Amino acid sequence: MEQILTLYHSTESRLTSSIVIDLVKRATGNRSIYGFAEFYEPLRARTGVLSQANALSEAAEAWVDVLEVFTYGTWKDYVGLGYRAPELNEAQITKLRQLTLVSLAGRSARLGFDEIVEATGVEVGQVEGLVVDAVYADLLDARVDTKEQAVVVARAVGRDANKERLAELGRVLGSWEGLAVGLIRETSQRV
Repeated sequence: MEQILTLYHSTESRLTSSIVIDLVKRATGNRSIYGFAEFYEPLRARTGVLSQANALSEAAEAWVDVLEVFTYGTWKDYVGLGYRAPELNEAQITKLRQLTLVSLAGRSARLGFDEIVEATGVEVGQVEGLVVDAVYADLLDARVDTKEQAVVVARAVGRDANKERLAELGRVLGSWEGLAVGLIRETSQRV
C-alpha cells in the first residue's frame, strides 16, 4: 500500500481521470493489498471535489466506486453497481471474492457452501479453492468440511469499517458493556 500511497501523494495536485483509474487498478489488483481505507478515504475526498468541478470522467468515478466496494463491500455490492461497474480482471475478481469470504467469516464461524456460493458468485465446486486461496493469503484460518458442505472458521482478518459498520460495532460493544456491568453487579451481590 505504501507504494500506491506514494504514487497518489505525488500526483494529488494534478489528479486526472487516467491517474485515478490507474491507481485504483493497481491497488485492487495488487496481490498483497487487502486493506484500502487509507487510500480510499483521501481519494474519495479529493475526487469528490474534482467530480463537483466536472474534472473526472464517469469511468474514473466508477473506478472510485469499485475501490469503495473493495474497501467496505462485497461481491454483491460490486454486482449491484450494474452497468456502471468497470470490468475486473481475474486477480481483482478473486480478491473481491476473498474479501467477501472474510466478511462472511467475520459474522459466523461456520459457513455453508450455499451461503458462500450466494455471497461470492462462485460455483459449489470452486468454494474449496476460494477458501484455500484465502488461507494461503493469510486472510483466514479455516478448514473445509466437504462432507458437511461447510467451512469452519477459526480466525479471519478484520475488514475496513465504514461509518455504518462503526455505528453497528458501537451498538454491539454498548450491549456487551451493559451485559458485563450487569454480571459484575450480580456477582458482587452474591459475594
